[in-house]
Amino acid sequence: MSNSKVADVIIRALVSAQDMRDAIDWLEPCGHAIWLSRTTRCARHNIIGVPAKRIDVLVQDGIDAEDGLVCCEVVRKTGKYDGAVRTRLTLRRHHTGYDAVEARLTVDMGEKCTVRITRGGDTLWSQSFDRLRATASPHGVRDLVMWHWSRYFRHLESSTAEGVADELVIEEGTTITAANRLASNRLYEESVALGWRKLTARERERLGFLADAGAWQREDVVAERRAARAGLGSPTGCGEYTLASAAEGGAR
Repeated sequence: MSNSKVADVIIRALVSAQDMRDAIDWLEPCGHAIWLSRTTRCARHNIIGVPAKRIDVLVQDGIDAEDGLVCCEVVRKTGKYDGAVRTRLTLRRHHTGYDAVEARLTVDMGEKCTVRITRGGDTLWSQSFDRLRATASPHGVRDLVMWHWSRYFRHLESSTAEGVADELVIEEGTTITAANRLASNRLYEESVALGWRKLTARERERLGFLADAGAWQREDVVAERRAARAGLGSPTGCGEYTLASAAEGGAR
């Protein structure tokens, strides 16, 4: 699926493959792919210690084996579920015709993480992000899971979240961002298994949910609304075949 929801392009620059490789050293994979086009597939990453909801980094498949210049693009992207705006940095192959300047990309991992694009002595763009502690505590699993439940998964019963916490294992040395992702993914999987579906803001609007409706909705409710929108639903709960048979009988 193409990722067509990128909002405003802040800057597009051509950086060296070495700068790209240096930046990649500070990344950890999020575990899923983003398609920028039918032919451009990228792996999504976060910077170690920085949540992906602050900045995520897309790296085009296979690009790390190349030399020469790489296209580095910074955009402000609107989240399709919560509408929150975040920074996205994309590293992709350079194609002629791009309106871009040659520059340097650096990632400084001090007390804060600072990403910079510079040209000569000028800073073309930079942004700093707070960093979480480096590693998660294997003994803090319950607190981690329940924090995610209280913020993003309140559609689930608290007992369900407690069950997830009892089963989840965080290995020693796991980064805090990776541990957060594990907790969130398990709650997501549990939600789907229990019949919940996460809808984008556009999907909720199209299906007639109220503006303040949550992203998570019951799968059966979603199915009913989709059927009604397609003209297949009935307030009586009767199926299309039953309604058609009744209509034929009344005509006789």
